[in-house]
Amino acid sequence: MDGNILAEGKKYSGSYLTNNKAEYKALIFGLDKCEGICRGKIHVLSDSELLVKHLIGVYRIRDEKLKVLFTEVKAKEVFLKRLKIIILEEKKIKEQIN
Repeated sequence: MDGNILAEGKKYSGSYLTNNKAEYKALIFGLDKCEGICRGKIHVLSDSELLVKHLIGVYRIRDEKLKVLFTEVKAKEVFLKRLKIIILEEKKIKEQIN
């Protein structure tokens, strides 16, 4: 990774989301931003163990609302072709970006 930030953003997702749902919503928001910018390899850096392990198939998804969000992410993953999800501690995410 060369550390270039192609886009940034923020979005209010509501005040009644669990942390896990908020993580999925943030990923979906980021992937939506990527759709218009690039078609190459995308690295997603996350400190959410649950999110990453859902997406790579280590953890089973039990929550029905998370299953819907998971399906949305997987649909975007197909469109974006090459998506690499990496779990990192927050400190290491900052190191990767800088």
